[in-house]
Amino acid sequence: MGGSGLWLIPLLAIALIFLATQGNDDQNFSDKRLKADIIPVGMSLNGLPLYQFRYIGGRQKYVGVMAQDVLAHTPEAVARSFTGFYRVNYKMLGLEMQKVA
Repeated sequence: MGGSGLWLIPLLAIALIFLATQGNDDQNFSDKRLKADIIPVGMSLNGLPLYQFRYIGGRQKYVGVMAQDVLAHTPEAVARSFTGFYRVNYKMLGLEMQKVA
């Protein structure tokens, strides 16, 4: 029985990546805990730091915000999902998360 549950780890990672990239038109998972290869790339017009990142286990790169930064700046734009990870309402910030080519 020692390693019988190990298959759940990659399955959980795939599920988290799927959830992270399935935001509605206004909300995206923007929790720092779901991201890797985080690189600061500038500031938005409203003063939030912008980062390039990819979701853990994914290859696509994005530019967007970290929910933890938004909590300090505009807390009403952040919601905690049923998974415990933060989602950001980009529309409330006047921003969009961008895919990097």
